Amino acid sequence: MIARMTSFTTEELPMPPAARLVTSLSVLALSLASGGLSAGPAQAAEGWQEQFVRDERQAGGATLRYRLFTPAPAAAGDGKLPLVLFLHGAGERGDDNAAQLKHGVVEFHRRQAEHPCLVLVPQCPAGRKWVEVDW
Repeated sequence: MIARMTSFTTEELPMPPAARLVTSLSVLALSLASGGLSAGPAQAAEGWQEQFVRDERQAGGATLRYRLFTPAPAAAGDGKLPLVLFLHGAGERGDDNAAQLKHGVVEFHRRQAEHPCLVLVPQCPAGRKWVEVDW
């Protein structure tokens, strides 16, 4: 189970909503990396996708849905694990908190025995971009 952050807001920052979303994502990643959130062991479930725990954060009027994979406690021999932030492509945007697992993420799960790591997989909301620039 993942403990919720007690304070998380970027609404008062003078920036466009997309920048708030990226800022929120950065805060979430830094919180995980610094131990600000406690992530427990992955829940065993049918299918590898279900081992990526669903969660979400609200900030700046937007909801950022994400999945977090945490390997078994034995994988972190010294108590430290790297954090992989996996940003998907445009085709996986949405609000189902599942599409972002379609391409590439499975490799991080398959290689946990050799390279254990936390894997954070946010889902960019439909109609938005990770960074608001022209394509």
